Amino acid sequence: ILQILGVARGAVAITKCDRVDAARIAEVEAQVHALLAPTPLAETPVFAVAASGPRSFRLDALREPLRAAALAEAPRAAAPGVGFRLAVDRHFAVAGAGTVVTGTAHAGSLRVGERLLLARGDGFTREVRVRGLHVSNRAAQQGQAGQRCAVNLAGVEHREVERGDWLCAPALARPTDRLDLRLSLLADAPRTLGQWSAVTLHHAAGQAQARLALLDGALEAGGLAPGRSALVQAVLDRPVLACWGDRVVIRDAAGRITLGGGRVLDPFPPARHRRRPERLALLAALDQSDPAARLAALLAAAPYG
Repeated sequence: ILQILGVARGAVAITKCDRVDAARIAEVEAQVHALLAPTPLAETPVFAVAASGPRSFRLDALREPLRAAALAEAPRAAAPGVGFRLAVDRHFAVAGAGTVVTGTAHAGSLRVGERLLLARGDGFTREVRVRGLHVSNRAAQQGQAGQRCAVNLAGVEHREVERGDWLCAPALARPTDRLDLRLSLLADAPRTLGQWSAVTLHHAAGQAQARLALLDGALEAGGLAPGRSALVQAVLDRPVLACWGDRVVIRDAAGRITLGGGRVLDPFPPARHRRRPERLALLAALDQSDPAARLAALLAAAPYG
């Protein structure tokens, strides 16, 4: 799942190393390296740690590289005009403060006192005000993309909030029940996905059941095979709030086996003529990661610029 989500940096902590001998630690290290070898995390450092015991297992050995990596990471610039989006993964009430939601900020920034919408795909919306904010467990006046935030909201009751809701700028509260995706199957996926295969689609902190319509050569090839990628349209059983570039994870219909995942290319695709050459050319343009190249390709492919 980390590979599907595009995570290419990290660290591995082998815990409770004070309870075993050196041979067992070496055995687990070898297993970790073998597990990560075929993934982008192949060069990830491995740390043997323990909460207590010999000094060689102190957590400082892990803490310092993580701190150095955090300091080396350039902060995400809040691009002008990019609306705030936070996927709610927990919610609770605090005595004397009211409703609190927590989650990861996907885009934009927010400040104490700002007014936003709490929204979900089924059309539920509440205008809320940011009464208070904690970023990484510390009181703050502002939060931004990439940070973990706990937001104290005025204007909504705790019981009205659900996991998977979005705290977002009003312009982004646009539900959709179709997503055009660049979808990749894992090399060890148990089966080929044919036209209209049923899957579970995980997006941010929520999920939906979906059927997949193959859009490009995978349909002529008899389906999307393990280890391959294709353009697909996911038709969802309930609306979601999604934007270009959002990552999704695909599991089997029962939600037990991870099959693959990909990126949202168009959150508002047409239901008809989805396999026309003109439409596939637009998706190819949207498939580019660089914003300037993507815009140039879209202008070239769009019939009216």
